[in-house]
Formats: sequence, C-alpha cells, structure tokens
Amino acid sequence: MAFIQRDGDLVDLDGISVVETCEIDRGKHFVALRHRNHLGAMTSTAKDLANLSLLLDFMDGSTHTWGTGALKELETGIWGLFGGDASMNGQAQNTDKENHWKPTVVQAGYKAADLNMNGQVQNTNTELIWKPNVGKGEQIAQ
Repeated sequence: MAFIQRDGDLVDLDGISVVETCEIDRGKHFVALRHRNHLGAMTSTAKDLANLSLLLDFMDGSTHTWGTGALKELETGIWGLFGGDASMNGQAQNTDKENHWKPTVVQAGYKAADLNMNGQVQNTNTELIWKPNVGKGEQIAQ
C-alpha cells in the first residue's frame, strides 16, 4: 500500500518515504491502481518488477489498461481514474449517493462522499463526479 500524491508520485504510508517493494516477489506482475472513492484500473500486461526503475504513468494515457475504458480523459492529454465510488466497492452506483452522499451532504472533513476531495460534501460531488460515472465499474481482474 502507498499514498498517491497530487502530482501522481507514490510515497510510503508516512507520506514522504520511498515505497519499498522488497516484500513483492521479483518478476512480472500486473500493477493495479486504486484510490479512495475512485474506480480502480490495472495494467493490461504484467510488468517486470525486477526493474526497480519501472515507470508507469497512468496520467498520460500511454499505459495500456486491462478492460475497456478504465481511464477517463480529465483534460486534453491528462488521464485519471473515474470517481463516484463512495462505498469503495468497485462500482459507481445509486447506493453511493443514497448511503454515503445524502447522509453527509453539507458536512466537512474526510468523508467518503467528498468525491472531489476538497473537504466538503456538496451538490457538485454528485452532479459533476458521481452522475456522469454512475453505472461504471472498476477495471481490475480478480
């Protein structure tokens, strides 16, 4: 597990250290990216983790992902994960709005229904993030 920083870099759970991968067997593995209240994505092919300089940039759209349409173009040339999964079950669905957004709307803080992560649960969370993505599921093979 690691934190994804705003610039896309990964850091260890302390927020600053380099992510250690020594517990992962060297060799080829699929790399999956999951983030709070977003739909996950996974590489379409296994990557050789023996090469520790491996760079996967999901943001530029050139990293091929498993499934169809796993990433969303946020602006020209910038790709990201689909938002709207407040329950963190891999699906953007009506229960995200009913069970998470409605009970916490107008609240501040680190809330699952704060889909744009600005510290506030507000109408724009459902209108701009949940609504366009409802019905989508994450693209990670089990």
